[in-house]
Order: sequence, then structure tokens, then C-alpha cells
Amino acid sequence: HVIQTSTGVHLNPASPSYDSELANSLSTNPKIRIEEVPDPENPTLILPTYGYQAKFANVVDRTTLLAQINRCPNGVRKRDLSDSYVGVEADIDALITAGDVLAVANPEDRHKVLFPRGEQFLVELDGLVGTGTYEQCREDLRKAEEESNKIRQQAKEAAAAAAADAAKNDSANKAAAADGANGSAEANADTAAAAADSAASAADTTGTASAAADTKASTASTADTTASAAADTTAPATDKPASAADTAASIAGATASSKSDTAESEELRAQKLAAAISQETEARHRLERASHLVCTDIDPRVQIRRGEAINIGGSWFRVSSAVQDGVPLDKQPTRAQAPPSVVMMKDLSRKNDADGYVRPFDEYSSKATRGFCIPLDHPLPDEARENVRRAEAARDRLHKVAGSVK
Repeated sequence: HVIQTSTGVHLNPASPSYDSELANSLSTNPKIRIEEVPDPENPTLILPTYGYQAKFANVVDRTTLLAQINRCPNGVRKRDLSDSYVGVEADIDALITAGDVLAVANPEDRHKVLFPRGEQFLVELDGLVGTGTYEQCREDLRKAEEESNKIRQQAKEAAAAAAADAAKNDSANKAAAADGANGSAEANADTAAAAADSAASAADTTGTASAAADTKASTASTADTTASAAADTTAPATDKPASAADTAASIAGATASSKSDTAESEELRAQKLAAAISQETEARHRLERASHLVCTDIDPRVQIRRGEAINIGGSWFRVSSAVQDGVPLDKQPTRAQAPPSVVMMKDLSRKNDADGYVRPFDEYSSKATRGFCIPLDHPLPDEARENVRRAEAARDRLHKVAGSVK
């Protein structure tokens, strides 16, 4: 049904449009697996189902992969196994790294051919292995992350406080503007009342009709009274808006000062955050480098070369020969790649020394210890690191017990 829906091709023998030629071609294709199952809608009918068939159908995990290679004394091409299951490429590389199988590059097409390793012969290296500076680097990273997170939280709190202050100042400005408007309205009302009183007084004075001179004097007096009243009522009106303006100016000045202080604080916090992020990045880089290194008290360079296989804490690695940072070992220049076998008869190309290896393989010293670094092609897993830690603790207990025996 899926094939019919997707391609329009009918492979159901009961269908009038059954494509018998295509069905016969698929049945003879070694890459096609055909299974007959009952029709879900009509169980009495048997329908063929088609699926992809890998060359080695029995290879489904790392164990069966190794078993298949061991059954091929003349070797099996890597590309013939590459479609067996999801993740098979990583398992093949792990088998090669551990020396469980041998990989030989075909000189004609450069494809690798895998051969059984046979019985392994392991050689124990001299020296006591430790995790080096990894624990200290991890603690440094933890502290750097805490510091940067603390500064970020302070910045958030400061931004929230600044927003609250801005809202408060905005409310104060609106209140001051409203007070000024109310003061102007009251002043205008007082002026109008005074003018009305003056007009009424003038009318009374002109209605007396005692004498022309008295009328003129009374009118003059009334005019003086009106002018005086207007002057008296105008003065308070100008005082109130001035007071509101002073308040608004004071608030504006405080706001400007607050904004200036906030800008300086934000700039200082930004500088602190940038410095903290830089320290965090550097600590993370140091931890990444430390995760690829183990230490030993005996010079390992007289016992093992770059590119050769080494087992640490129960996990297999290759001594790192990378000359390009961030590039997997199998993607390095050919002269810097690990050999398909687990050991070599000579050192890698001298050109790698000129380019410079990414990870050190030499002597180191610190305040606490002194020893030698062994660089690994991938980080030490937590399980292997824990095994190394337990071995160190067991040695310490053994030394204490031996020292207490008289």
C-alpha cells in the first residue's frame, strides 16, 4: 500500500494493475527483502512486503559485526558493512582503534579492508596513570559559570528596578502637570470674580446722580478699585503655576541624574559580564584540553608512539597525532592519521613536528605534581575516569596500610 501510494505502482497480485515485470525484478535483487504477510483488511489474503536487505543481514550490533569480520580470514570491505545498521561506522572505527580488527587500505581504490585480529597480545606500560588537572579545571569552570550567572541576574534585577523608577517618575510628572493646570484654573476664577465685583460697584456709583464731579470722582475711584483688585488677584495666579513648574523641573533633574547613574551602572555591569564570559570561555577551553590528557610518573615516549593504541581505565584510545584542532583523527592529513594497526615500527612524519601537534606529549610540572602527559584522540569517558580515580584511591589505601605495618 505504501509503494502504491508513493509511486503509483501496484505490486499486489490481486490488483488488476499488478506490475508483474517489476515484481519479478525485485524478487531477484539481492538488496531487496520480500516477506509475505496477511492483509490487515482481509486476513485470508497474503500480501508481499518489500524492504531493504543489507549485504550482511546478520550484522545488527557491534558484537555481530566483530563476529562477521572474524569469519572472513581473507578480509571484508568496510563499505560492504557500512549499511548494516545505524552507527556501524562508529563501531568499525572503535574496533580499529582498539585493535580488535586490522584495517588495510586497498592501494587501488583506497577503500579499507578489514581483517580478523586474532589473539591479542597486550603489553602493560610502566608508570602510574592519573587524571591530571581535569578535576581542578572542572572546578574552575564551575566557579566561572557561577560568577557570570550572578552578574546576569544582577543585570536583570537592575533593569527591572530601572523600569519601576521610570514608571514612578512618569507618574510624578503627570501629577505635577495636573497640579499646575488646577492652579491656573483657580487663578482665572478669582480674577473673573473680582472683575464682576468691580463692575457692580461701578454701576452703583453711577446710579447715585449726586453731581457730575462726584460721579467722575466715584468712577475714577471705581476704576482704581478695579485695577487694584485685578492686580491683587493676578499676582497669586502667577505664583501657583510657577510652583508647579519648579516641581516638574526638580523631577526632571532628578530623572536625568538617575538616568546618568543608570547608564554608568549598566556600562560597568556590561564590562564585568564581558570579563566573566571571557573567563568562562577560557576555563571551558582548559577543561576541554584536560579531558584529552592523562598523566603518568614515567616517561611514556620510550614505550609508545603517537598514533598507537592504548587502553586507559578500560577504554581504548589512540595517542593523539592531530595537527589540526577540532578535526577528528581520521580527517587529519594523511601523514598525521593513526595507522590501521595498533603499533608502528617508526615515528610519524617529521613534518608533523614542524606543523606542531595540537596536544602535548611531553613533560609537565605544576605546584602539586610533576610528570608526563599522554594525549588521547578523544576525551576520557566518565566511566574510564572513575576507574582511574578508584585505582588512585586503592593505591593510596595500599600505601597507608603498608606504612602502618611494622
